Amino acid sequence: MFEIRSSNPTETRALRETYSILAANIGNLQLGQIAKGDDIFTYPADEVVGGVLRAKAGDQWIRVFEMNGVTVDGWMAITHLGVVYTLLTEIVMPPGDSIRVTIDITADINGKLYGGVVENIELLPK
Repeated sequence: MFEIRSSNPTETRALRETYSILAANIGNLQLGQIAKGDDIFTYPADEVVGGVLRAKAGDQWIRVFEMNGVTVDGWMAITHLGVVYTLLTEIVMPPGDSIRVTIDITADINGKLYGGVVENIELLPK
């Protein structure tokens, strides 16, 4: 897991639907905010769309699941066209540490809501 910050303290960063500069912008990481993400996608080759270079081989995007404490689901450029746009800090749990969480679940099944609470789940490092 990684903490994500803008590499430029005067610019926001776009959150997109998928790992493409052409994907819809679904949010922005504002100045001073921190996002969290996990999966990293690396372009294996240059991507040219309509005769325009849209990604270079080696460009990277990270899947973002939280921005400023709010749950999100999108992608943010780490590098685009070889330029670094975000800085990552890996969050590492010490070996043997665990986290206890409580999860409140709501499901809509055929228009009827069901819910429950799963308490005191222990999550261990992989």
